[in-house]
Parts: sequence; C-alpha cells; structure tokens
Amino acid sequence: MKSFRLIAMILILTMMGCSKKSTEPTSANPKLSFAPSTIGISSGYSAQVRLRIDNFSQPIFAASFRIDFNGSKISVSDSLVSDIESIFGENSISFIRIDSSVIHLSLTRIQGEGAFSGSGIICGMILTGLESGVCSLTIRQTESYFYDIDGNIVTINNLEISPAIVTVN
Repeated sequence: MKSFRLIAMILILTMMGCSKKSTEPTSANPKLSFAPSTIGISSGYSAQVRLRIDNFSQPIFAASFRIDFNGSKISVSDSLVSDIESIFGENSISFIRIDSSVIHLSLTRIQGEGAFSGSGIICGMILTGLESGVCSLTIRQTESYFYDIDGNIVTINNLEISPAIVTVN
C-alpha cells in the first residue's frame, strides 16, 4: 500500500512538472497618458507635464489631439516645451491652439524621417495654477488621430487613455 502511494505521488509530481506555463510576455495595450499623472502646483506658479505614448506597435508619422481642461483653475502655455526628446524629432512641425478650456494639438515628423513605433514622449506643456481646486487634463478619444507616413489615419486598437489630475493650492 505504501509503495502504491509513493508511485502515485511520483506520477502526480512528474505530471505537474510536465505541464508548462507560457513564459512569453503578454503584450500590453497601447496607452496615451500624461507624466506625471498627478500634478500639484501653487497658484501663480508653473509646472511641466508631458504627453506620452506607450506600447505603440503600429508606426505613426503624425498625431492630433483635443485636450480638455478647466480654464478657471489652470492656464496652458501656447508653446510646447522644446528641451525634451520628442518621438517626432528635433525638427518636428507642431501646432498648438488654445480656445478657452480646449487645447488643439497637432505634431508631425518632417519629410525624410521614418515613422515611429514603441514608447516615448510626444511633447511637453507648461501649466500655470490660477485658482485653488482640482481639475484634469483629459484627452478626447473621439478627437485623437494618428497618421501613417502617407497621411492615412491609423486605427490604434485597445487604446487606453489616462488623464492628468492637477491640484492647484
């Protein structure tokens, strides 16, 4: 009886050792977010926030976004931060227009450069605290577009979009 249990135990342990779990990493969904995701600034002072992409497997050459914010709590500079390494390159073409509480932002690489895939910083923006309170920078998914090198819209499946939460003291 003891030998039967011992043999059964050995067989069970052997079978458990033979079942192989996948060691391949699962691919993460593409993400569009701000860094940092939470920002604290004092009224009258400024802070930098960066718009970034992560896990983009489809090559992109240009992008445009609509970003909503509370214009009574913060103001946004109408020029992008130039001292960062953007995925669009040093000589990218950018357009930023701020209407009340909406940022319209478009960026493109220049002709002759290839498309980008992977993860990186899209651009940096300067926020200034105006009035105490909490607000967010929210990217509208329905008004976010990515383009390939031929100017065609690239559909990014399972795109996760995260806002930035801004607290003004």
